[in-house]
Amino acid sequence: MFSNLKISTRFLLFTILLSSIGISFMTASALYGMHQIRAAAGLALTNVERMDATQEMVRTVQLHFGAQVIEWKNLLLRGVRSGDDAVLQKALEQFSEVEQGVQATLKELDQATRGLGLQDFALRMTIDNHAKLGAKYREALTRYHTDGVFEVDNQAKDLDRQVAEGIERIAKQIVVMQRKAKAHEVQSFTAM
Repeated sequence: MFSNLKISTRFLLFTILLSSIGISFMTASALYGMHQIRAAAGLALTNVERMDATQEMVRTVQLHFGAQVIEWKNLLLRGVRSGDDAVLQKALEQFSEVEQGVQATLKELDQATRGLGLQDFALRMTIDNHAKLGAKYREALTRYHTDGVFEVDNQAKDLDRQVAEGIERIAKQIVVMQRKAKAHEVQSFTAM
């Protein structure tokens, strides 16, 4: 069949065939590239969402820790100073509830940040310091009958500072990590 065709017609058919193969390869290459871009964008979105979630957890810890400090003051002012054991017990329960919420959120944050490059030591140290803080608060509280409420407050003074600074340090690390990750994502998309 092809042997009966003129050379110019054969050349034209051969050119069309090669062009079709070339267009097919270009289309396949473009589809593969689009797939790669979509996969990279999905991964980038997942990373950004994960960073946003951890940043939100840090904000929650900061707010709840602030509430814990307020509950400590409420415990001293309303519970201890009232002289009523029922009021004291209720104030202690409220304090313990907020304290446990902070500890749980810190542990959740520890799980969420695994593999993100966060300095895990700082976070674990903050978790340990927070647990020790509760014990020190309770130890100081045992002396309120003999030492009085103001002495108890003085004994517990600045105990929360180390935990607050640890939480702040973690928040800053997450912000820095988030900025680096976003810059890396932008850089990798511009390199494509």
